[in-house]
Amino acid sequence: MRQKPLLLLPLFPACLIALSTGCGDGAKGPNGAGATSGTLYLNGNVHNSIYSFDLASGAVKKVVAGADPFITPEGTILCKNSTNGDLGEYSVDGTTFGTILTQNDQEPFADTFDDNIQNPRLSPDGQYVAYEGQFGYVFDLYVVKRATGDLVASFTTDVTGGGWERPTFTPDGRLVVAGANANPGLYVSDAAFTTFTRFDAGLAAPHQPAVSPDGQRVAFVLNDHIYVVNLDGTGLSQITTSDGKESWPSWSPDGKSLAVYGNNSILLVPLGDGEVVDLKDLNDKFVIFDSTTSGQMHWR
Repeated sequence: MRQKPLLLLPLFPACLIALSTGCGDGAKGPNGAGATSGTLYLNGNVHNSIYSFDLASGAVKKVVAGADPFITPEGTILCKNSTNGDLGEYSVDGTTFGTILTQNDQEPFADTFDDNIQNPRLSPDGQYVAYEGQFGYVFDLYVVKRATGDLVASFTTDVTGGGWERPTFTPDGRLVVAGANANPGLYVSDAAFTTFTRFDAGLAAPHQPAVSPDGQRVAFVLNDHIYVVNLDGTGLSQITTSDGKESWPSWSPDGKSLAVYGNNSILLVPLGDGEVVDLKDLNDKFVIFDSTTSGQMHWR
């Protein structure tokens, strides 16, 4: 069992989103081609709050105290509780939090499946939650039962810089993950969560994968830009080509666009015809400070 180092990276990255009190007052609404609909849920300031961004009106509001949101089919908010680090779900109205897994932060500090929970995702059948358990520079991945928090599967390593990041489910319940620096690539699991098989064509360091709603494609980050590839490894396509950096792609519900961090904001990038929409054009009080460490968001 690995022992936690005395010095760890901060649990929460530096300030990410500047949203002044009443930030919805800056809403402008859709303007011009490329305006879209739905709601984005994303991390707020220092990963201690989750915000919603209404893409139709441009209104932004604080929803709950948490980080790394995933909105369930029932409308609850699966996330990490920013008060105590527990994995769980907020009710639809955000007033109550049901704990799935209590974070273990007691001494002796040992690498276990119930500490430093990040980027949780719910399986399509609603039975399982997959998440990262970052431990220093090692990225472990775990699957637990939603109802009880019992451990179902784990993918762990002792290799510094190794492991797995950002689990995301296919519609048929398999996991897609990115390998860390020591074992790079895009991988898909079997239905029983026992093995991972690499499906990309030898990409150097892809990360932050996100499976499309139809399960046919995977968006990911490579060399600070967004790419899309088919789940069988064919059809690699670069989506963004700016002079800046983009990260953390999230699919639109219809699978026709991607929301990505970039340009000190969030960009809605169409995969076909249409114009890129910068969320700062929908709400002029919306600013992203550090797009590289912002964490997962969810477009509903």
